[in-house]
Amino acid sequence: MTEESDVRPPRPPEMPMKPGTRLGEGIEIERYLGRSEGGLSYLGRHPSGMSVVVKSLAPALEELVPALQDELVSLCALDHPSLQRVFPVVEQDGRPLFVSEYVEGTTLRGAVAQVAERGGDFGFRPAYNVLGHIAAALDELHTVSPHGVLTANNVFVEANGRVRIANIGFGRLMLAGLGGDSDAFRDTASIAPEVRADPWDISEVSDFYSLGVLAVHLWTGQEPTAASLPHLIEALEEKYVPEIGQLLRSLVADESVMRIATSAELHAELAALLRAVRLAGRSGEPIPGPESVERGAAQRATDDDLGSLFDGIELPDAPGGGEGGGGGDRWIVQRAGRDYGPYGSEQVLRQLHADEIDEYTAILDTHTREVQDLIDIPEFSDAVKAYIPQREARLEAERERREELQRTAKRAGVTTFVSLFVLAPLLLLGLVAFLVFGLGQGAYLFVQPDPYPFASVMRPFPYTFEVEAPEYETIAADPDLLASLRDFSEPEPTRRRGRTRSGAAAGTAGPEEESVEDFVLDFDSSRPARRLSQDEINGTLRASLGSFQRCFEPELRANPGFRGATLNFSIHPNGRPFNVSVEGARVSASLNTCLTSAVRRLRFPQYNDVPMSVRYPFVLQ
Repeated sequence: MTEESDVRPPRPPEMPMKPGTRLGEGIEIERYLGRSEGGLSYLGRHPSGMSVVVKSLAPALEELVPALQDELVSLCALDHPSLQRVFPVVEQDGRPLFVSEYVEGTTLRGAVAQVAERGGDFGFRPAYNVLGHIAAALDELHTVSPHGVLTANNVFVEANGRVRIANIGFGRLMLAGLGGDSDAFRDTASIAPEVRADPWDISEVSDFYSLGVLAVHLWTGQEPTAASLPHLIEALEEKYVPEIGQLLRSLVADESVMRIATSAELHAELAALLRAVRLAGRSGEPIPGPESVERGAAQRATDDDLGSLFDGIELPDAPGGGEGGGGGDRWIVQRAGRDYGPYGSEQVLRQLHADEIDEYTAILDTHTREVQDLIDIPEFSDAVKAYIPQREARLEAERERREELQRTAKRAGVTTFVSLFVLAPLLLLGLVAFLVFGLGQGAYLFVQPDPYPFASVMRPFPYTFEVEAPEYETIAADPDLLASLRDFSEPEPTRRRGRTRSGAAAGTAGPEEESVEDFVLDFDSSRPARRLSQDEINGTLRASLGSFQRCFEPELRANPGFRGATLNFSIHPNGRPFNVSVEGARVSASLNTCLTSAVRRLRFPQYNDVPMSVRYPFVLQ
């Protein structure tokens, strides 16, 4: 790309849209919800009458919308009672807006915290039912795409007790745009290790890892961290049965190849766990006979009514229809560039007394849309002025305590120094006496033994070991495929490749249910015992021509002198690409990201052999 095309005018700061603003697809903005790393959020009304969340994306997320366009379109077709609905992306003033269903309820994290405050946890069977609903929803979601950020904050509990998975699609944008180690995900243990390292290295087993962390959270009532997760699993083994530890460790293994690989395997392991816990009499149910266990009660977990599970938990009602909505929760607190709330007046004052905010914190009134310092808002002014002297007195007392501790430490330091000054000469005299008289008497203790003969024949090992770079096999590119890349006609939409309910992925040859772990343990006799041919590799690339056209088209339009790029990648015997890299003299960052994503979505025919490394030149004549 030319230098002129890389220089963009500074983007003006985005201001919240006003209530009543009408967007494409007939969506109307009702009120402002808040700000996060991903952008600004609004409550809107869809022409169907459904309440929706409209997110104005941050610049880092906007750039990824074209690369994930196929996936976002496919997500709109999903319709499952435990999945948040996703609507097509709309544009306002040239900026993409992400639209999804507004889920009324509390987060699963909040529900678990309320139960823990009452001194308990969900119990085995109720928590098992929640996991069953989430697993069933993942079955449907995985026909299009993994979730990637399945945390307790992205699972909601509605007022009727239904569990809903939220932030579908938007979570992928957040993960790829901000990174797994960003502030948005730093405090959660639910993100799989491979996803933290590379947000594009995401698969169904990444969601299984997150499901395992959620299971520990539900069964213990404690939010796991990376350090506490192994100890919490051990505690569950003692509380229930050893099988629960085996299941959880197969979900949260650090290496993805060691985890449960398929949905069918997950449901089978969950059913086996329920049978073991019920037979041990620790499920909170009557101990069943053999016949009732064999009838498959575990498979009916997703049919159980969850309404009574959340009795006593505060679940918010639907938002009000007027401006500001939501009853008394009208204040949004702005801290460190982010918006929190809306809160009621008492909640804002509690934050002030906890020193989380001060009198100069900016507060947005959702009724009037005005932003003022807390002390300048009439409703809070008197309470703030009364609290300031109390805070200053407390801070002064804390300063005096610190100064007293410093004085005590200094006195102790002087005493220690004087003691050492007096004792040091005595210690030195004792050491000299020992050296003069003690060594002469005990010199025989220091006689060196004869060297062991074996030591004389040893030599430094003359070799060093280094991991060699893969030797790439250059593939003759299909001329028709290269010619098609310059065809800027609209390609036929392609559906995101993912695991279907039968376990087979579109565009693959061979069973998709096999995991990498199966390959390591044993070869599958149904696979051809050979490496992939160039025709098979070209055929797989040709089937995804649309993805590559969408990568090369903007590059060719912006830079007519662009002559192509070379893809280097390895193909695992299970058909999945890995170690993807892009070479080229003038390859932009956006083209690199787009091509890397397109290759990782490919699924080649499976075979029985060692992984093969491929170099594929896209030379555009």
